[in-house]
This record gives sequence, structure tokens and C-alpha cells, in this order.
Amino acid sequence: MIHGCEGFDEVKAMMSADKKKGENFCKAIRTDGRVVEVAGDYTETLARLDAQKTAIGVFGLSFYDQNKDRLQVATVSGVTPSLETVESGKYPVSRPLYFYIKDAHIGVVPGILEYAQYFLAAQVSGMGSPLEKAGLIPLNSKERAEILGKIKGRDAL
Repeated sequence: MIHGCEGFDEVKAMMSADKKKGENFCKAIRTDGRVVEVAGDYTETLARLDAQKTAIGVFGLSFYDQNKDRLQVATVSGVTPSLETVESGKYPVSRPLYFYIKDAHIGVVPGILEYAQYFLAAQVSGMGSPLEKAGLIPLNSKERAEILGKIKGRDAL
């Protein structure tokens, strides 16, 4: 976020005078009405996009998949987002979901290791799972087995 912002001469001048002020400027969300955050209400998002034909919406792949008849997807570096391009990492603006478990908590916090294993079970994070229905890309079998092996072996990820 800051990297792209720093390219503007005005921001370079601001950064040279006060680096923290420049970083805060780059991280701020516009408040002039050009950016409207619509948290969680996709019905409102669709209505706003329909009302303003030149608007751009940012949301998850599953939302796009469910509304292909009403939305046009953006390609990035010539790559169209899809289950395959997101899972493989070829679509450059996707990212994995991480959660962390402190090794010191295993054996101290009851059920934490079992919770991590449950979270990675195919019925929770695989195809057709609640996490997929919530918009996340399901783990493939190879990746799931690798991560579960690291959790069971208490290896750092």
C-alpha cells in the first residue's frame, strides 16, 4: 500500500519532511465520498455498483462467482481470478488465510491442537465446506496433509 503511494511527488515531499505523516497519509481511506466501505452487506454493494456504472467493487471470489451475471471481473497482469488461479497463487492479489498457534500454548490451553486439526479437516476447509461457502478457497489434499503434518509434528510454519 505504501509502496505505490510513495511514487507521487507530493507524497515523496511529505515523507522527506515527516515519514510517519507520509505513511499515515498512504494508509488512510479517502473520506471525500470517492471510497465507500460497505462492510458485509453485499446486497448494498450490488445496488451501489448497479447505480454507478463506473464504480469499482472489491470483494471475494465467491461473491463474484455468485453474481457473474451482474459483475465484470478485473484481470491483474493478464490473470483472471478463478479457483485455480487463486489456489495456485497465479492471481497476484489473492492471499492465504493464516492463523497461528503458540507452541507454548499446546498442552496448556485445552483443545488448541485439536482445534487446529479440526479447522484443517476436509469437512471444515475443503470443497463444499463452511469456509468455502464463506468465500475462502478450499485447501487441496496435498497442502492439507503438509500443514497437518507440521501441526502434528509441532513444526513452525
